[in-house]
This record gives sequence, structure tokens and C-alpha cells, in this order.
Amino acid sequence: MSDEDINMRLKWRFSYFDRDEKAFFVYSNSFDTSLIADVKIEIFSGVLNLKEYFVVLSKTPYTPANATITIQSRGYDKVEHVIYQKHVNRWMDNYSFKCKFHKDSLFTDELDSVILSELQCDITWHGYDESERDIIYGSLEQFITAPDFSDMVIVIGEKEIPVHKIILAAYSPVFLAMFKANMTASVNKRIIVTDIEVDIMKKVIDFMYTGVIHPVPDIDVLISILEVADKYEIMTLEKLCEQKLLEKVRIGNVLEILDRTSLFRVPQLRQTITSFLVKNKSSIIGLEGFADLHNRKPELLFEFIINGIAPH
Repeated sequence: MSDEDINMRLKWRFSYFDRDEKAFFVYSNSFDTSLIADVKIEIFSGVLNLKEYFVVLSKTPYTPANATITIQSRGYDKVEHVIYQKHVNRWMDNYSFKCKFHKDSLFTDELDSVILSELQCDITWHGYDESERDIIYGSLEQFITAPDFSDMVIVIGEKEIPVHKIILAAYSPVFLAMFKANMTASVNKRIIVTDIEVDIMKKVIDFMYTGVIHPVPDIDVLISILEVADKYEIMTLEKLCEQKLLEKVRIGNVLEILDRTSLFRVPQLRQTITSFLVKNKSSIIGLEGFADLHNRKPELLFEFIINGIAPH
């Protein structure tokens, strides 16, 4: 498992009110995929008989991805039994499979004689199939800021940046809502931007056409890109900026990063910074900006103070 793998877990229970092995019970639910930007995974399962059941995992978007799927059961002995495990390559949308109940996974409720089985599905997300993404983005890259086939421009001061409405709408629900609402920008084919620098906007647009930020910018630029991603709700770019900032956390800049990203959706960065502060507390409290940040935004340092300074 690599450092970029993400683990998700869902538990559920089948209940059998009859012992004639009829397939009448189904279950559906969603995985928490908040750590995977723009990805939604749902599970649907049903009992075929008292020997086997089926599971359907549905994923959107349809971009090919790689994952490892594990199904476990937990019986009356409270021991977990792995009954299905497979690495899925190029997972597009629906992935279906059958599982056999482990002989110890079925047990009877003592109160109402209901036959029960507790099940658990673990998904280890390995990321998108990069070969497929390279093909897709390679085809789009030639159209970056090119007037060919563009149907809209972003206007910043005197500068006009040609763009394609479908690309913006695909990445940003804010742009999508704007275009659907027939607002002035959609009608006039011009988006007027007054609060973003040209260079920063170009990097955001480049990302929407290529899927990467290159070259990797410094902290100031990364946070500026993160601000634009937050404004237009480009979640994939937000997560990428968060990962890049994680790599740049140092004693000399940790307070600045914490301060400037405090309004953004970067839970992993916040958690990493808190751990970093606690680990380096003797150096942190001596920094020139520590008292200032504590006075302006004490809530940002609350966990640090509780975990790192206050006596236990």
C-alpha cells in the first residue's frame, strides 16, 4: 500500500426472518468518500440464499481507477473471516461479484430467532489509472489558452484568456451553475474576474486541461491557487494543493500556512500541522509570529495548546 492509498470501510447486517432460503433482503448505502475529491461510491447488496449473496459497487465519475476490495464477515464467535478479496484494475462504473457466506458468519438472535450475518466491505483506493488520464489530458492540453474552438473568454484587466465552457463546467459546480442560469457571463461569452491575478488564473485553467500543476509553485502561489479552487469549488485542485502544501511544511513556514489556509477545506493539512506543532513545540512557541497568530486566531492553536503545552 502506497502513501497515497485511501481506505474506506462500510459495515452492514443481513437479517433473515425466514429459513426457506428465499432471496428477499437487500441493502444499500454510500461510502464516505470525502477524502477522494469528486468520487462517489455506493454499495448495493442482496441475499441469493443462505449460502451466497451479491454485491454491486457503483462509482462515479467513470474515469478508470484501481482499487482493492475486501469483504469480511463476523460471526457469533466475533472472529472476522475474509471471504472475498480482489484487486480491481480499470474500475469504470459498476463492479459486481458474488460472495459465499462463511460457515461461522450466520448466527441466530437469541431474542427473536432471526438469522443474522454481519458483513464488512473495505475498499483501498489506489487512485485513477494514470495511463488513461494521460491519454485524456494529452488530448486536451493542446487547447490550453488557444482560441481554436473556444467558446468563452476569462477577462482579467486587459488580458483575455480563451477557454472552453464545457471544461470549466466539468470541473467547477460554480461555473456550471453560472452557465445553466443563463447569467450575463454565459450569454456574453465573457467572465469578468477582478479578484484573481492573471498568472494564478492561468495555472488554475492549466490544471483543468492537464490535471497537474507544473512546475510545482512556492507556498504563496499554492495558497493563491487553493483560494481560487475554493472559490470555484474545484475539489480535485483543492486536494492537490493540500497535498503539495503538506510536502512544504517546515518550522519556518508552518504558522503562515496554518494562518493563510484557515478558511479552506484542508482537513488533512490541518491535522498534519497540528501534529507537527506538537512535535516541534519548543521551537514553535519561540517563533516571532506565534504570539500574533494566537492573539488573532486562537482557535487555530487550540489543539496544539491542549495537546502540546497544557499539563495532562
